[in-house]
Amino acid sequence: ISGKFSRIEGHSEFTIKELSKGTDEFNINNLRLGLSKIRINGEVVSIEEVIEMETKYGSKVLTLVKIKDDTGDITLELWDNIIPSGKLKGGIKLEITNGYTKVHEGELRLGLQKNDGKIKLLGV
Repeated sequence: ISGKFSRIEGHSEFTIKELSKGTDEFNINNLRLGLSKIRINGEVVSIEEVIEMETKYGSKVLTLVKIKDDTGDITLELWDNIIPSGKLKGGIKLEITNGYTKVHEGELRLGLQKNDGKIKLLGV
């Protein structure tokens, strides 16, 4: 188990990652803190917020997307406009590969692994 703690412009987060050999498929209601290399299918409910921030590494953009499946919903964090503007909107189905879970200000969230996390838009 490895972890990190970081603070960016008033945002704090803590991530604990379990070591995993492959990608495991989950429903949203089965997600819990510490999962990594997960695969999940869902549908975009809404774009909750777009946050632009300056860091010591330059300008960053964080897009918070509410996604759902038949079992629940969760906030998905997408960094640096990984999906072109206008392509991501309510009703779009998507597949996330190599995601991980974390808690931000008490809320369980889903993110993409930095080097090999992928999001595939499947259409409406």
